[in-house]
Amino acid sequence: MCKSIAKNSVCQAGTRGWLWIKYKRDYESEMTDTVDLVIVGAFHGRGKRAGTYGALLLAAYDEEEDVFRTVAKCGTGFTDEDLAKLPKMMEKHQIPHRHPRVQSTLEADVWFEPVVVIETIGACMHEDATTVEEITEMYRNQLKKLG
Repeated sequence: MCKSIAKNSVCQAGTRGWLWIKYKRDYESEMTDTVDLVIVGAFHGRGKRAGTYGALLLAAYDEEEDVFRTVAKCGTGFTDEDLAKLPKMMEKHQIPHRHPRVQSTLEADVWFEPVVVIETIGACMHEDATTVEEITEMYRNQLKKLG
């Protein structure tokens, strides 16, 4: 726990700010490479995110099986502007059911053709998605560094 030494520094439960900061080991990730993943689905937003998506379902391409395997449900890191643009941007790729080449244990509210790729840090668009093998190798390298 890191605490500001300012006089107004009090713990504010349920509030995010810079007066008190809880530091967790997961915040210090050894995985420094970005991961390019395909948007295959989305979940409806609630509360502040009503009318847009609350989270995206992301997949990595498995070249060996020629399928897209879901690997993440991403709901953070978006600006309000990004969230407002997402439904319009993804509208032309929306399909009524999970794409046959998408393997997922989650049921998204909305499904998309697996064509739009995003970089998980920075929301930049790319042409090639990070493959399952690449993610597995990144994870193994992380374990070697921790071991």
